[in-house]
Amino acid sequence: EAAKDVPEIPFGVAGCEDIFVKYGITKNVITVFKKGKPVYYEISEEDIHSKLDLVRLIRTYNMDLVTEYNLETSVTIFDVPIDNHILLFAAKSSEMFSTIYENYESAAVEFRGKIVFVFVDTEETRNGRIFEYFRITEVDVPA
Repeated sequence: EAAKDVPEIPFGVAGCEDIFVKYGITKNVITVFKKGKPVYYEISEEDIHSKLDLVRLIRTYNMDLVTEYNLETSVTIFDVPIDNHILLFAAKSSEMFSTIYENYESAAVEFRGKIVFVFVDTEETRNGRIFEYFRITEVDVPA
């Protein structure tokens, strides 16, 4: 049923012991893979109470921990069934960027599944509309 709600993501059911051993899976769990690597498999089937729970899990863990805002990711960001988003507006070329981003990413680990973490590169000219929407100016960056 959930597969119908996320047609852009391939689904499969595995029952082969070799697959379980390869990925260290020891019990029945929901596993989300991204580009051939498991990115999440700690939710047991018993913890999924509804189709919405499963869709939320799949959409959340199919995204990067911190998703960079651009034309391609904008639809995905707002398609995740999580109501809370936090945006980081910063310039990638800034001397402080790596420190700011590492701290932001640490918070994203802690709140994954509860808050969608989005990074907006302030040097990307195509991001102008999102600046207007949130009324962010150069003086406000990093924000």
